Amino acid sequence: TGHATLVSITVSDTKAYSFTARVNGYDTTLRVDPSYMTTEEFEAINKILKTAVVGASFEFNGLMTAFGYSASSTSTQIQIAKASDLKFAEISDEDYLVAASKKIVVSTSLGFAVDSIELPTTIEGFEDVKLTWVSSSTLIDVTTGKVTHDTLDTTVTLTAKLAINTTEYEVTY
Repeated sequence: TGHATLVSITVSDTKAYSFTARVNGYDTTLRVDPSYMTTEEFEAINKILKTAVVGASFEFNGLMTAFGYSASSTSTQIQIAKASDLKFAEISDEDYLVAASKKIVVSTSLGFAVDSIELPTTIEGFEDVKLTWVSSSTLIDVTTGKVTHDTLDTTVTLTAKLAINTTEYEVTY
């Protein structure tokens, strides 16, 4: 059992992965490996970790599978096997929206040959977030994705508006 702060994470839906937590001032590797659990348990763990926010506090239970890989290393690896072994502290709606916004990917440069842009309408792992778009120009229609080119290079600002409950957050591209 440990108390930790999430340092970094990238979740995989199909294969084993690791994420980093700070425990007692030391970075520690926590491992999630689908070969050590049922498919349902792996999906449940992923559901928790996909919405985890870097900097969040959490408690965990796990099995230490490595301690100091070599004489010069102090790395520790802990295997997480059950979703119930992870307990994240509640986060604010704003922090949740900030984390969701970091998963949005939008092209920031469109060549003259590009006549449309696909703007996401949902965010994986944050399906409860309402996502809408606003364009600073009619050159990009955020409803259809149609791109119209001016005769000169033109900067168009796209604004992603995220909302959950009564909280809103905006990101510009």
